[in-house]
Amino acid sequence: MECDCSPWFYSNSTLPLCDSRGMRCFEDGVSGYKDDIPDRSLCDCKNDCEMVHSIFSMSTHKYVDRKLREPRFWYNEENGQGFLSDYLMDPKGIFNSSLTMSLSSLKHNLSSNRELAQFRFKNDIAIMNFYYVTPIITYVFLELKVSIFDQISAIGGQLGLFTGFS
Repeated sequence: MECDCSPWFYSNSTLPLCDSRGMRCFEDGVSGYKDDIPDRSLCDCKNDCEMVHSIFSMSTHKYVDRKLREPRFWYNEENGQGFLSDYLMDPKGIFNSSLTMSLSSLKHNLSSNRELAQFRFKNDIAIMNFYYVTPIITYVFLELKVSIFDQISAIGGQLGLFTGFS
């Protein structure tokens, strides 16, 4: 670091402890890190000292094994309709090229795009259910700095402990 010293609350034995001028230098150096990273909104990333903690369980099953859900809602094999029909049939070639679909049909001995969609629905689609064990989600925010009040409090606590001052 450019200050050539370490604050008393950092465990760094290679640098000497900061005096008042060194602490000002240190505070000026870290003041740029108090605000969030400017381009963080582009990636929707969490701050390193910020996290959301929740307890959950997970189970996976092949979709055809799930009798509780209605498979026709996702993809009806009889009429080719459903929530996943555009993904499985891919009429505009967004997810697969026509060459890829033709090669997949040849590989699995399928004669039409609808048969390929049925094959993909049975073999490639899995539903994942996430169940939260508790409805409580904990938001944790860590602030790694010691203010002047924290320093005075620490000194006062030590004086009270060792000398009986209060």
